[in-house]
Amino acid sequence: MSQCPVCNCEYQSPLCPGCGYDRSRDYGRYPTFELLPSQPDLLLTCPHCGGDTFRGIFSVGHLVCAACGEPLPPEELGKLSGLAVSEPETAPEPEAAAGGPLRIIDIAVGKMHTVALYSDRTVRAIGAEGKGQCDVEDWTDIIAIAAGRFHTVGLRSDGTVVAVGHDQCGLEETAQWTGVQAIAAGGMNTAAVFSDGTVRVIGDDNEGQCHTASWTGIKAVALSGTHTVGLRRDGTLCAVGRNSEHQRDVFGWSGVEAIAAGPYHTVALIKGGTVAAVGRSRQGQCDVDGWTDITAIAVGSNRTVVLHENGFVDVAGFPNTGIHDLRGWSDLDAIAVGTDHAVGLKKDGTLCATGNDSKGQCKVENLLP
Repeated sequence: MSQCPVCNCEYQSPLCPGCGYDRSRDYGRYPTFELLPSQPDLLLTCPHCGGDTFRGIFSVGHLVCAACGEPLPPEELGKLSGLAVSEPETAPEPEAAAGGPLRIIDIAVGKMHTVALYSDRTVRAIGAEGKGQCDVEDWTDIIAIAAGRFHTVGLRSDGTVVAVGHDQCGLEETAQWTGVQAIAAGGMNTAAVFSDGTVRVIGDDNEGQCHTASWTGIKAVALSGTHTVGLRRDGTLCAVGRNSEHQRDVFGWSGVEAIAAGPYHTVALIKGGTVAAVGRSRQGQCDVDGWTDITAIAVGSNRTVVLHENGFVDVAGFPNTGIHDLRGWSDLDAIAVGTDHAVGLKKDGTLCATGNDSKGQCKVENLLP
């Protein structure tokens, strides 16, 4: 059980049932969301869902309800709460907010490269460099990262995007994006979720995985390289692209808090800490029944990996292509899984890695601050 820092309610799932506080958006790890538990007068009543919530400052300057995800214009805040609140200020630098030394706050993996995001909003990458996917040393003010097969994408705090890597991923277009709230990468594709809940997917479209123009109310996207899955603010899903293994059969799911997609299967983290999976399961990658207290999910080609609330890892599927059994990993804060290797971020800020190291993608000691 965890105690909510906003309303002191005890709960197990990432989303507090009392006030909507989302533990997965902890400011220390996700600087796009600022928690202000020390200022209870900032608890508001959301006009969309009626729940009590708190102020979230996204890079595009909106206030966002933690319970339902609906944005509020800053000038409306005083009307809703009766408080005289000024325009939101720029979120403090992560290191200053955390009051500690430089540390890794997030990780991402591509086919043969590994990417780390640091608390000073810089990025470093190791592994294959043939397509320029590791050329991230000059990136600054980055608040989120994603990695595809041969490319790397970063989201800046101002809602713009930077990207390096294979030209076929359509990365030139990302330089024109503004008002981006979330990013995703997978295969030869890149996706952006905009502040209005719409989605843009670029790159390979051989399976129709870029056909998201009609989507609305989206807060997160997962890309497999052959199909695209969208998580709506109401906890339901939509999907386009390949469905040869029924990996898009997610339309009846609800209460979803996070999503991940492999080439032939889709996985969802459900409110309450359980997991659902659909698609190919020849190696057992969809055998996820019985898992509880899950806080994060990740997928590879033939496996599903989950992180328990206690920091331990569980794996479903065949650990082939050089990836050893990850069940021995513990004390993790985040995990990223690719085709041939996996990387874990430990609670003490160190990294662990296993799998194919042919390009040095598992030499994670070179990423430590």
